[in-house]
Amino acid sequence: MFRGRDSHLAHAHSIMDRGERAMVTIGGVRDGRSGILVATNKRVLFFAKRLVGHDMEVFPYENISSLETQKALLSTDVTLFASGNRVSVSVTEGNVIAFLKRVKTEMDKRSSIDASPDDSADPMDQLAKLGELRDKGVLSKTEFESKKAEILDRI
Repeated sequence: MFRGRDSHLAHAHSIMDRGERAMVTIGGVRDGRSGILVATNKRVLFFAKRLVGHDMEVFPYENISSLETQKALLSTDVTLFASGNRVSVSVTEGNVIAFLKRVKTEMDKRSSIDASPDDSADPMDQLAKLGELRDKGVLSKTEFESKKAEILDRI
C-alpha cells in the first residue's frame, strides 16, 4: 500500500499555480515510483518525489482525450491519454471513482467551451456567457481572456 500521499500532496501544493486547488488525489505507482495523481480545478498533475528533487507531469484538461481503468486484485490501473502521451498509474490509495468523475467533469467543461461556436450567434451573448462561466469559476481569467479575444476577432 502506498503511504506517502499526504507528503507528496504537500510538495505538489508548493508548485501549483496561484488559485489552483487540489480537488481529488489518488496515490499509486508509476514506472516503479510512488506518486500521486491530483485532479485540480485546472489540470491533472502526476507528482513523485525522488531522493533529490521530484518528477512532475502536467495534463491540462483540454489535452486529455480519454481515460481508461482496469481493476486488478489489489489496485486499479488508471490511464490518461493526452496529446499523444499516455500515463498509467497503478492506484492503491484514494477514491478512484471520485477522481475519474472529477476529471470527466472538467474535461466536459472544457470541451463545451472549446466546441465550435455558432458563427450566427450574437457575439455579445457569447461574451456574456463567457463572463458568467468566469464568475462561476469554470473558466480561469486566462481562459476567459483567450476566448474573449477569439470572439472579438470574429466581429
